[in-house]
Amino acid sequence: MSYELNASVALKIARSGAEHWPHPASGPLFGFPETPDSVKISHVFSFPTNNNHHNQNEEGFSFRSNVNLDFQERTLQELNKAKIGAQFSGWYLCSQGGRFITQSVLETMLQFHNQRAKSLDRQPELVLVVHETSKARQGLVSFKAYILSPQLIQTSQLREKFITKNLRTAELTFSNLLKEVPLTVRNLSLVGGALDGLIPADVSSESERILALGNSTQGDLNTIEQLLETVDHFNHNQGNFHYYQRLLSREQQRISQWVSKREQENAATLKRNPNATESELLRTDSYEWCKHFKLPTEPSRLENLVLSGQIDAFCEGLINSADIEIAKSVGVQNRLFN
Repeated sequence: MSYELNASVALKIARSGAEHWPHPASGPLFGFPETPDSVKISHVFSFPTNNNHHNQNEEGFSFRSNVNLDFQERTLQELNKAKIGAQFSGWYLCSQGGRFITQSVLETMLQFHNQRAKSLDRQPELVLVVHETSKARQGLVSFKAYILSPQLIQTSQLREKFITKNLRTAELTFSNLLKEVPLTVRNLSLVGGALDGLIPADVSSESERILALGNSTQGDLNTIEQLLETVDHFNHNQGNFHYYQRLLSREQQRISQWVSKREQENAATLKRNPNATESELLRTDSYEWCKHFKLPTEPSRLENLVLSGQIDAFCEGLINSADIEIAKSVGVQNRLFN
């Protein structure tokens, strides 16, 4: 699959990201399938919850909140009334520091994927267009498109879904939750030029501008704060999984002792009566011990994968930013001492 953004759509997404920075922003995308393997995105709208900055960490990524779902449905109805004929094609998301994969986003995409899979008509995969707002503030055009990966879809269809065994079976890791697909932006040079007008004007003094080596400091600080917060959530999630492992080990030990005791009783019975029938012996199979013991349910590992992906994205963004700042510093140093 490949996707194409009109220049007007790309500019609206960039404007939405600039208006709500440093908070995320999102909204539905509508377009037309040009061929069975390509979709043209022609219309974009911003979710009303983008203005709720006090709860932005949740609402900005919640595509299936009641407010956003109603807005998405009403917008599609209005487009149909206007006889535009556009179809719902996915969502856009303006992120910072690479944080765009969340459990809510993945679950929403899986829900819509399953609904479309039941349809008799073959429909293109819903796309997630990601715009990196922090890069846009540096004058860089950053649009990427993602769809659900085959590994994620396969795991979601297995029994018990996102448990460790199923993750290994499907070879699902944090790096392949989504699959990047080709994305073309029409009139990309014009979009890049228009982005300059979205960058806030520098009102600092002349001396401050001389000392400033870049404009990414605030964005990096926000990324570091999000990284630390995500690491805390990751450690909490790991703690919950380790607690499950301790409970599982304890129950398995109790079951092993129970089975061993029954086997000893059976051995004593056979010693007394070598011709004892199977009905006279105590059962030790799983059907029998399940009546007396209950193993704890393994928690879903999807959140762990999501948090791992976010940590990886934050670190990669900070490394790239550090490379740029180091290059600037070395350049200034060489200029001063040569």
